[in-house]
Formats: sequence, structure tokens, C-alpha cells
Amino acid sequence: MRITRRQLRRLILKEVRIKPSVTGIPPEHLDKIHGLIDSGEIEQAQSFIDAFGGDPDYVDDYIAYGEVGDLEKLGNEAAGILSKPGVSPWSSPEAQDFDDRARAISRKAMDDFEDQDDRLEAFYGAYYDRYAKNRNKVNLNNPFHASYDPKVFLD
Repeated sequence: MRITRRQLRRLILKEVRIKPSVTGIPPEHLDKIHGLIDSGEIEQAQSFIDAFGGDPDYVDDYIAYGEVGDLEKLGNEAAGILSKPGVSPWSSPEAQDFDDRARAISRKAMDDFEDQDDRLEAFYGAYYDRYAKNRNKVNLNNPFHASYDPKVFLD
């Protein structure tokens, strides 16, 4: 599998929460750029970065930095809902909403790859390894649940 420098940077940023560095942009303008990115004004933020001679990948890196841990957080929130008595993934619209949001985020992981096998691996790695593992942790010691693992015992 061959990946570009940009793909490698995005993969590293997804795994490690390191704020992307920026050079040549004054701090007061950087705050404005972050505000624009956070509010969805991506093109305007990119034009500011270009005007100051900043890294053209900064916007993508900043967005990826903000998304680190999203799937794990969603998984933990879904686990909190599913830990309530009588709640199942199929009977809870709230849990299904978490599943839908996790699938949407996981699909974005596929965008960095062109090969179909790599795209599927990126999706499954994001959805199952990061989201579903946290979502199902409350059921790992429940022998009647599909995700039961007899080697794992939780307090």
C-alpha cells in the first residue's frame, strides 16, 4: 500500500492528538482562522492562510486534530445508554443515532484511499476498532450478548 505524505499526516493526526503547527501567521489572526474553520467558513480561512503564506494543508490538519477521539467518545456515550436496564441497540433510537453518526465519521476515513481494500480496511478499523469496541464494552462480560468475550471481565 502506497500513501502520500498528506495521507500519512492525516493518519498520524487521527491517532495522536498533536495540534498542527503553523508558521508565519500572527496569533491574533490564527484565532480568527480557527473561528472561521470551526464555523464552517473553510474557504475564507484558507484564503487567510494563503495570504500569510501558511501551509496549504493546515485547514485539513486542524479539522483532523479536532476529530481525534470522536469515535471513542461516541462509543462511550452509546455504552452509557446501552448500560441502562432494558435498553438494546435495536430498541433505542438514541443508540441508533450514535451508530449513524459513527458510520458517517468512519466513512470519512475512507476518503484518504483509492484502493477498495484499503478503503474498507479504513472504514472497519474506524468503526469497529474505535467505536464499536467502546460501545459494546458494557456487554463484554454478558454471556447472552453477541459481543461477549469470556477472556474479558469488567468491574
